[in-house]
Amino acid sequence: MAMPAATETGGSRNEAEVILEVHGLTKVFGSGRAAVRAVDGLSLSVRRGELVLVMGPSGSGKTTLLTLIGGLLRPTSGIVRVNGLDISSLKERQLTKFRRHYLGFIFQSFNLLESLNARENVEAALNFAGIGGRKARKRATALLTDLGMADRLRARPHTLSGGERQRVSIARALANDPQLILADEPTANLDSRHGHEVVELLHDIARQQQRTIIIVSHDHRIRDVADRVLWLQDGRFEGFDEGDTQQSALLDTAGVLYGASPQTASPQAAESQRRASQPVAEPISAAPAPSSAVKRGGWLPWRRA
Repeated sequence: MAMPAATETGGSRNEAEVILEVHGLTKVFGSGRAAVRAVDGLSLSVRRGELVLVMGPSGSGKTTLLTLIGGLLRPTSGIVRVNGLDISSLKERQLTKFRRHYLGFIFQSFNLLESLNARENVEAALNFAGIGGRKARKRATALLTDLGMADRLRARPHTLSGGERQRVSIARALANDPQLILADEPTANLDSRHGHEVVELLHDIARQQQRTIIIVSHDHRIRDVADRVLWLQDGRFEGFDEGDTQQSALLDTAGVLYGASPQTASPQAAESQRRASQPVAEPISAAPAPSSAVKRGGWLPWRRA
């Protein structure tokens, strides 16, 4: 049985097009007194070219949400639509085909095949989607070259740095030209420099290629490039967004007192903690500048003239 075709919202592709819609999404593990509502009635709408960061303490439901959006878990109730297609109603075979062609996954642990070199790891994703031979090799080479890996095409994963392995992982996620990319803690296993490179790279992919990216992470560096920051607590969104000064300050405090709900902190405490955590020489700002107002591109070492 053929998978239903995804539809285009509004009949045309543009920046305002909704790529991801989640309505009343719930996932319950177990039953009776042992039941755990890992995701509890979430609703979310994300547009083309938008980068959304989902933060929250461990066990808040971040990874469960990501796997539900990616069709790796079946929801207990609710709907997930990607580019107009209700994936929650697809059969397993249809879901597999959907993931191959419409989604890109970036994992914390890279998940590269050690027996294959960098280019072959990217080619493998294309092979699973039915693209092989010279076409797959050309596509993999082009992607890795764009990501600064032209001299590492034949390198095996164990010879690559953490940042290089994550770039191979990102190239693999882009291989089949997906509209939606899901990233689970993409900087968690990277040092500060390589983590910063990956953050900037994801920002460039969202902006320049107009791909929609959903990231779940504890890494506060990603806040600087995200269009929206959502706080997930006990399976529910608390409604945090970088556009609100007080909420941004509360989220800063939550980052220092990690694991506590942002709503338990007072605005006064948030401001005091934020000032104390910043170097004296740096100016104090109530909230980060919106990512659209920050000039980017050209920062990455392999993109410098």
